[in-house]
Amino acid sequence: SGIEAEYKKESLVFQKLKKNDKIRNLIEKKISSLEREKANLIRIKQKRIMGMTKFGSLDNELRLMFHEFNAVKNL
Repeated sequence: SGIEAEYKKESLVFQKLKKNDKIRNLIEKKISSLEREKANLIRIKQKRIMGMTKFGSLDNELRLMFHEFNAVKNL
């Protein structure tokens, strides 16, 4: 059936990727980069949440955190 054919195609692609060190290294680098970006985003969100507990006008540090958060979010 169609599902089996798709599974076979995917298996073939992944087998080729496993054998090709250059492509595998590129994919691993990209995954690592995405993990770092995600961790950075989480840190920024945590800082933002901590900054939200402050009341009153936004100080410069909080304004910079919002700027960093928005910059990373738009990547």
